[in-house]
Amino acid sequence: MRKKNSKNLKEIFLTILPVILAALFLLNFKIIKVDGQSMSPTLNDGQIILTSRHTDKLQKDLIVVANYEDELIVKRIAAVENDTVAMKNGAVYVNDVKLTNSSYEGEEKSFTLKKDEVFVLGDNQKVSLDSRYFGTLSTESIISVKI
Repeated sequence: MRKKNSKNLKEIFLTILPVILAALFLLNFKIIKVDGQSMSPTLNDGQIILTSRHTDKLQKDLIVVANYEDELIVKRIAAVENDTVAMKNGAVYVNDVKLTNSSYEGEEKSFTLKKDEVFVLGDNQKVSLDSRYFGTLSTESIISVKI
């Protein structure tokens, strides 16, 4: 009788374990399919990436997935709280340092990011719709960070 109970417990454990592991994975990670060329050559259209749902430590250069106008966008954080962003002379500057390969066409702007704001850019700025055009993002709109 003991062997039978032990065998049943083992079967129950082996049945439940994959469900628990899948639930833990889904609570902590998100799989995203990149849509578009705005992060090329770093990430390509159709590429699948693994992201972490833990967004409490956002910093410059992280690639994030955000919800913008009910669509998921994948961008790189270029500036965070208290950073000053200036768009002038055809480029983007963060804290008076010109971002490499940055481009900007439009009216000159300058502002300082507030608490819980980030400024995001696509790596392929020629085709990227990003903070240069729609402004800063709330950190609450960031749903995951590329691992």
